[in-house]
Amino acid sequence: MLASSVLIEAQGMMRRRSSDLPAIDEVKEIRESNSSARPPAVFEIRIYGFNIRGMSEYLKMMDKKFWTLRTSFSTVYGPWKTEINNICEMVHIAQYESLSHLLETRSRMASDLEWNQELTHIADLQMTFKNVLTILAPNTQLCTDFQASALAVYELQSIPETLMALCGEQAHRPGTTVVGRFLSVYGPDKTEYCLLRYPDPETAFDNALSGRNRLRAGTNTRLMIPTHVSNLK
Repeated sequence: MLASSVLIEAQGMMRRRSSDLPAIDEVKEIRESNSSARPPAVFEIRIYGFNIRGMSEYLKMMDKKFWTLRTSFSTVYGPWKTEINNICEMVHIAQYESLSHLLETRSRMASDLEWNQELTHIADLQMTFKNVLTILAPNTQLCTDFQASALAVYELQSIPETLMALCGEQAHRPGTTVVGRFLSVYGPDKTEYCLLRYPDPETAFDNALSGRNRLRAGTNTRLMIPTHVSNLK
């Protein structure tokens, strides 16, 4: 009698436990949902440093097939030339579907004979090279829907985590367009990179003056102008 009651109780516990577990169809749905989730797009910010002669030669190369070939491998925004803060620098931002896509693209470029031939022409021009891997800040997107202008200037700010709200605030300044807000993943830790566009240098200067009290120690800004091959002007 005792053995029978124990058996019945054990069967009841098994039924309760099995009812707590997700059905096979539910497990399959969860797995499919996880496998279909796409990783966020990644943006590689690249900063090249040149000497004066190297910068001049690099700009001349862009008139040839060098930049056309580079942009055939992936989407690239820019490039811009730094005018204030570390002059003789070139900045561009490359977009990839994922980190895997970035690494696959690099592999294709490394094995491309035409691209490697172009690289030999700039090997002696570069003095420094820095890159940062980023993603878009939550609930933000790229803004490139504006009228191109020969007077437009750009600003790239690097802002520590404690001041990240400043980038969003700048969208409300007169004449300012926040092109993108990028959060570091690999590179300087807990940093936001804010790419701003102004219709002309005076608007940029006025906004820089008004924001001096808010951009505290730890921030870094570059004033940049689009190069003649830039897709953002």
